[in-house]
Amino acid sequence: YAPVSVWDGSAVSDGYESGSGSKEDPYIIKTAAQLKYMQEQNAGAAKQQYSSGKYFRLEADLDMSAAFWTPIANRGSFTNYSWSYFAGTFDGNGHSIKISAENDKAHALGLFEGISGTVKNLTVYGSVSSLSRAGGIAYTLGSGGILENVYNYAKITSTGDYVGGIVGMAANGS
Repeated sequence: YAPVSVWDGSAVSDGYESGSGSKEDPYIIKTAAQLKYMQEQNAGAAKQQYSSGKYFRLEADLDMSAAFWTPIANRGSFTNYSWSYFAGTFDGNGHSIKISAENDKAHALGLFEGISGTVKNLTVYGSVSSLSRAGGIAYTLGSGGILENVYNYAKITSTGDYVGGIVGMAANGS
């Protein structure tokens, strides 16, 4: 694992490298700041479906571990039990992302909070540690969610329930 771009914990891009978000012209993410931008665009209220119909493609290995990683499609609270989902398509394109999501008072940690869309061709490294509900790729794989060719090498720890290497909980996904 040799990251091309390292997030410093504060830098956020003002957009993607390129792309319109369509299947033919996905949003291109080449820097850690652009991934943080994506995370911020996919956050908010509980039980939402973020980026539905949008496509994203990773073009570099990224290190997001310099600071606490807030999951993509985060509902805005780490202390309640509701969740939200990323409903688009994220193609890791064979690249890796290193994260650090460690909070012993938090629920629902991972690269994504929930997935009801597709995440494919991606490897996650680093560490995820929570009170409960944790997974390297996502806390939950929701109805219709698809994971394809994904790998987790992050250390996952929790004192609670719904914990797994790739996802902590799955409901009708594949």
